[in-house]
Amino acid sequence: MKINDYNQKTKTLNLLILSMFFLGPMNFFIKQTNILYLDVFINSIFLCGLIFLYIINIDRKIEKDFLVILFFFLITLFFSGIFYSSYLVNWVGLIVIFTLTTLPGYYIGRKITDTDHFFRLIEKVPFPLTVIMLVIFFYKKNLNILRLDDMFISYAILPSVIISTYLLLYKKKMVNIVYILVGLFMIITHGSRGPLLAILVYIILYFLINADKNKIIITFLSLSSLYIYFNFLTIVSWLISVLNKFNYSSRTLYKIIDGSVTSGTGRDSIQEIALNLFKEHPFTGVGIGVERIHIFEGIYLTRGVTDKLSTSYPHNIFIELLAQFGLIGGLLIILFILFIIVKSFNSSNKNEKNLLIILFSITFIELMLSSSYLLSPQFFFYMGVCYSLVVRKRTKQSLLLREKTIDLQVN
Repeated sequence: MKINDYNQKTKTLNLLILSMFFLGPMNFFIKQTNILYLDVFINSIFLCGLIFLYIINIDRKIEKDFLVILFFFLITLFFSGIFYSSYLVNWVGLIVIFTLTTLPGYYIGRKITDTDHFFRLIEKVPFPLTVIMLVIFFYKKNLNILRLDDMFISYAILPSVIISTYLLLYKKKMVNIVYILVGLFMIITHGSRGPLLAILVYIILYFLINADKNKIIITFLSLSSLYIYFNFLTIVSWLISVLNKFNYSSRTLYKIIDGSVTSGTGRDSIQEIALNLFKEHPFTGVGIGVERIHIFEGIYLTRGVTDKLSTSYPHNIFIELLAQFGLIGGLLIILFILFIIVKSFNSSNKNEKNLLIILFSITFIELMLSSSYLLSPQFFFYMGVCYSLVVRKRTKQSLLLREKTIDLQVN
């Protein structure tokens, strides 16, 4: 294959990969059909289609690390099925979702080679994503189905806010103030605290990386933070009054006022069950997804709720892994994830570091507070990008070492 053809096809696939940022909004419209599992089916076709396009157009090689992850989880899921008893349908569903929707995210991220081009594409996300989310917002508002705790809208608009923050701070593109304000409005009015934490984490990481470029902004934000700190409750009360004038409210702001912002919203009891399972099975864990059965039966089924098994996860990736794999297996997986995240950061240039903290803030922080890693192709995409950077750095070092060895032999 000619180099120009290869580069063009890679850039085309990067454009397709970029659409992963729009999976949330796409799933919303799919679910309006009320056809059961249609969103899973379309996501599987879409993500597996990306892999198929890559294989037939660019590279038929399948990396060993992808195969290791695939077989490890398939084997573990197979043995976990022993404990599903009357929930075998859910067990099969989890296998299908993970292998055809979630894991393809890793393969796609692993194949990102032109990170500079991919980063430039990411910069185009805020405008279309903000427009789509505004359409969804007003659609739900007109149907009177907006909820104060609608995490879908909060997390779906999050990539737009974080990418816009980068473009505002690093490239001084002022139009992104609009996307940030629209996104913050949606997040605050829907009462989800996780995206706010993700934005805060991103800003901290951004300034740690780019402190030399933003001394004036850092000074301004430091002074602004001091003002906010000493007038915090007054500002929150003002925001509540402004929202009330337009018939909006914010669960998060009210929780700040009454001092319960750090308290759980049902997650405490869910995580207590998962932690008790870890204590009961400290070395082996209970198996992938089995903790969901205990959470479902312990919390939802006792209340007569029968349709919450698929969302009965611990809402914390660390607790989830410990409950599933026990102390040894869970801790090894957690340490491996953290090692790859840190190693990729140390293996990247400044531009790549900025890309990594964007992906980290969008994907990893959510799994600390909500969702499940088994249902997150975005998280596996991020891990694939991280591992790709690590391998690329190692390959460069090997080539340099080989060249030095050859030079020494020649001399």
